[in-house]
Amino acid sequence: MITELSSIKNNRIINCFSNVRFLEDSIVLYIDSEKFQELFLSKNILTEELIEVILKKNYQLHHIVNRELVFDATAKVAFMLIDDLKMFNKLKRVDISFMLNIQPETLSRVLKSLMRKGIINIKKGEIVIENKEDLISILNKVGDTKYN
Repeated sequence: MITELSSIKNNRIINCFSNVRFLEDSIVLYIDSEKFQELFLSKNILTEELIEVILKKNYQLHHIVNRELVFDATAKVAFMLIDDLKMFNKLKRVDISFMLNIQPETLSRVLKSLMRKGIINIKKGEIVIENKEDLISILNKVGDTKYN
């Protein structure tokens, strides 16, 4: 078996020998390097996709850092209500407090406070957001990310 390794920068192809041993039924992938260069690499399709994936992962990491290190209890609850209200309403309050790394009593106090301010309401046992702008303003007061 001969393997071609190539350098993207200078289109140099290096042929080398390879050994393969399969432990189960498998298929060997053959890629025509010239076609691959022509159809994908020269058009930066893979590069753009890779950058997009990296940016999404960075965005997720930023939210995790904010949620775990920067946000106070109210901001954590506000973020979860904005980000995934459906999941918030499906889970038990104990599970939500565990996810947010706050005590169940703290979650209860935060929800009552948000209800008193008219930001949320409870209808048929589910949380309903009454004033999303006020929830967003809670997040914008904490951390360096601006939510909208």
